[in-house]
Amino acid sequence: MIHGVPPEMHSMLLNKKSPKEDWEAIKSMCLGADRVKEVNAQKLLAKFEAILFKSGETIEDFAVRIRKLATDLKGLGEMSVDDTRIVKKFLRVVPPRYNQVAFTIEMFCDRKTLSVEELVGRLRAAEDRFEPSVEEVTNKAG
Repeated sequence: MIHGVPPEMHSMLLNKKSPKEDWEAIKSMCLGADRVKEVNAQKLLAKFEAILFKSGETIEDFAVRIRKLATDLKGLGEMSVDDTRIVKKFLRVVPPRYNQVAFTIEMFCDRKTLSVEELVGRLRAAEDRFEPSVEEVTNKAG
C-alpha cells in the first residue's frame, strides 16, 4: 500500500497494522483537507460579501480585487460567485459619485448577461467624463 501514496504519508502508514487501517488514516487526512478548503472558502465568501471600494480606489483596481476573490473562491470549489453575482455586488458598492451611473446600468442593462468587463468599461467611460474631484484637484495643486 505504501507505494501508492505520496512519500510524506509513508511514516504515518508504517505504524498501521492492516490495509483497512491505512485506508482509514488516508480517508481522515483527505476529509481534513476538505474541511480546511471549506473553511477557507467560507472566509473568502465573507470577504466577498464585505468588500467595499477603498478611498480613492479606481474602478479598475476594485475590479481586480473582486475578480481575484472570485477566482480564489472558484479554486476552492465555490462556484456560486459568477459574473452575475459579481456585477450585482459591484453595482451595490460603487462610490456615491457613480450611483446615477449604476442606477442607469441597472435600469437599462440585463445584469444576468452583463459581464464584469462590460460593467467596468461602462463605469470607466463615466469615470473619464467626471470632472476632477476636490481631492484630485487638491492633490495636483499640492
